[in-house]
Amino acid sequence: MRDHGGAAPTAAVRGLDPLVSLAMCVQAGPGVYALLLGAGVSRDAGVPTGWEIVTDLVHRAAVARGADEELAAADPESWWARHGDGGPLGYSALLEALGGTSAARHKLLRGYFEPDDAEWRDGLKLPGAAHRAVARLVAQGWVRVVLTTNFDRLTEQALAAAGVQPQVVHGPGSLRGMTPLAHARATVVKLHGDLTDLEARNTERELERYPAAWAGLVDQVLDEYGLIVCGWSARWDHALVACFERRATRRYPVFWAAPHGVRGRAAELVARHGAVVVRGLTAQEFLPGLLARVEALAHRAEPAPTRELSVARLKRALPDPVRRIDLYELVDAEAARVVERVSDGDRYPAGVRFPDPRAYREVLERYESDCDTLLHLMAVGAFHDESGAHTRVWVRALRRLLNAGGGARGGRDGEPHLYPALLALSAAGGAAVLAGRDDLLGRLFLEPVPVRPHRAAAESGPAVLALRAGGGPRPR
Repeated sequence: MRDHGGAAPTAAVRGLDPLVSLAMCVQAGPGVYALLLGAGVSRDAGVPTGWEIVTDLVHRAAVARGADEELAAADPESWWARHGDGGPLGYSALLEALGGTSAARHKLLRGYFEPDDAEWRDGLKLPGAAHRAVARLVAQGWVRVVLTTNFDRLTEQALAAAGVQPQVVHGPGSLRGMTPLAHARATVVKLHGDLTDLEARNTERELERYPAAWAGLVDQVLDEYGLIVCGWSARWDHALVACFERRATRRYPVFWAAPHGVRGRAAELVARHGAVVVRGLTAQEFLPGLLARVEALAHRAEPAPTRELSVARLKRALPDPVRRIDLYELVDAEAARVVERVSDGDRYPAGVRFPDPRAYREVLERYESDCDTLLHLMAVGAFHDESGAHTRVWVRALRRLLNAGGGARGGRDGEPHLYPALLALSAAGGAAVLAGRDDLLGRLFLEPVPVRPHRAAAESGPAVLALRAGGGPRPR
């Protein structure tokens, strides 16, 4: 089970963080990259690795045999040398010795992958940060094909929670009638079978060669897609390694996440394909980090959505708890756009007086135009958020406007920098009154407080006082 091979030199992008390079590639080509997930992805969620399963099985065998239990716990390899079949201890040899058939091995292994009641309460053997990041990459269309050597269903569970129902293929028999990879929204290929699949491949003998049709599917993915490898050591999966080795072309690059570097067969495959190695990150760091960078790039590349489109997205997200994050990001992104505009010193110079009422009115109209989409979002959201599940979204947006522009720089009350916040309070507060949401109205009035570094604490007050008549904008 231990791999003592040395790490080989690996390809890298000089002067650029490989994770940055990968994020740029994924964002530039939605659906071009496939994921290959190994045991390391589920390890952080509490699913044991192959070696951990081996050590536990050895201890259980020692208990059942009533021989050298302490030795089994302290040094399973020595126990196996004394009581085993004469060969070296390994996942494959041990499973073959303990379970003579696939069905018997399935019974032995199931408890290692499914949570019992205590583990469920502790959040173990449930989708972790890595699985949730995979699900969001798929839900947003960045990844459409996931290869996994894992028997557990954590990836499928995370996808379901993200609103994605992938087609799942877990053996040659499930290839019949499969939607072509290019036409399916999401496909999960369980290379070694599913947890409940009695044909699951566990031992080295079972992993030596794939059936022709199954190997053909793997070959297709390796040939037509870029590949992101995470949590896979290549130590035992001989058939999968063979697919890598006969890959004749490389249309897109391979990125390989390896917290401690690559060794043995993995190092050979990295060198063979010029793969870029991402070091120092575990699966629960690497995959969420990739997701965050891709989303940041996508956000920067996207033009500001129209008011109509934004309101339509908001209405779809409001009643759907699965889209809670989408709703928060939609409102926060629009609030950030408004803050960026009203904080522009060239567009809205601080301290400017307006002797001409028409010039002052032009500035106010500019504020109204810049805030238009956000005002509609806050009015529609506050009115239709009947359960109050998203109250803090509207409160946070108002707080950001209250501290934007001149407010963040300690401007005077008479300056029009408070006008966007006044508009937002009017929009959301009026909607709250119409909806009978006195609780929301109270929170909008009292919770947002302007941050004015140059004022005494006693001079600061909640939004209802900061935006009161006489404290808001007026002509100079």
